[in-house]
Amino acid sequence: MSRASILFAAPLLAALPAAAALSACETLGDCSTEARASVQLEVVDTLGDRIPGATATYTIEGENWPHPQDCEDLGGGDLVCGWEVDDVFHIEVSAPGYTTESVEIEVFADECHVITEQLSVELDPA
Repeated sequence: MSRASILFAAPLLAALPAAAALSACETLGDCSTEARASVQLEVVDTLGDRIPGATATYTIEGENWPHPQDCEDLGGGDLVCGWEVDDVFHIEVSAPGYTTESVEIEVFADECHVITEQLSVELDPA
């Protein structure tokens, strides 16, 4: 091996430990850049029908949030609470003419994204 080859190879070998420290997502390229919902929430009445206009707020255990965050309304009684957050969610769900319900759910993540938790919350008439 020539001296030029050895000098060229040395920086490549020195970079190997840094490359090995990359996450599986970066190494394998299997992760997407899309954001995944932490909690997908369906709000229904006692008959199982979706309640349009339902709202929900959430707090996350262990996070220093100044106040509850609003879940995003996807329409027709479907909501999303948080994006790419894995932790314990405390969710309060309400709708006009119905009682308010509180639920708690834990969200986990794999090496790339959160694993979306799908939750159906039933509200009783007020």
